[in-house]
Amino acid sequence: MTRGRLLLLVGALAIVPVLAYSQAVTLYQQLVSVGSATPTAAKLTNTTGLTLCRGTLEGAPARVTMDGTTPTITVGQPMNTGDQIKVKNAGDIQRLQMIATTGVTATLNLLCSGGTTPDVSEIIPAPNGPTGFLPPCNPLTRPYGNCR
Repeated sequence: MTRGRLLLLVGALAIVPVLAYSQAVTLYQQLVSVGSATPTAAKLTNTTGLTLCRGTLEGAPARVTMDGTTPTITVGQPMNTGDQIKVKNAGDIQRLQMIATTGVTATLNLLCSGGTTPDVSEIIPAPNGPTGFLPPCNPLTRPYGNCR
C-alpha cells in the first residue's frame, strides 16, 4: 500500500513543472505591410513583457529591421515568403518593423511569449525544395551555385 502511494506521489511531482511551464502567456500578432507603390512599415503594437516571438512570412517578400531603423524596399534584412523569424530579445521585439518589397501585401504571423530567453535573434530561410536547406557552398563540388 505504501509503495503504491509513493509511486503516485512521485508521478504527481513530475507533472508539476510541466503544468507550470505550459501556463506561459502567449500572444498572436500580425505585422501586415500592404503592397503598393509606396508601402508603409508595419510595427508591433503590444510588446509589453514579450521576450520571444516566432513567425513565418506569407504573401510576398519583405524587409525587416530590429534596430529602430525604418525599413524600406532597399533597407533592412530581406525575407522571402516562407522564411521564418525568431526574435529572442525584448528590445528587438519592440523595435521589429517590416515592409513589403513588391506590390503584394506581406504578412508576418507571429506567436510571442514572455519569460527568460537567450539574447539572440535570427531569420531562418525557408527550405529549398524536398531536400531541405541548401548545402554550404564548396567551390570544388558546387562551383556554379545551387548552395548557400
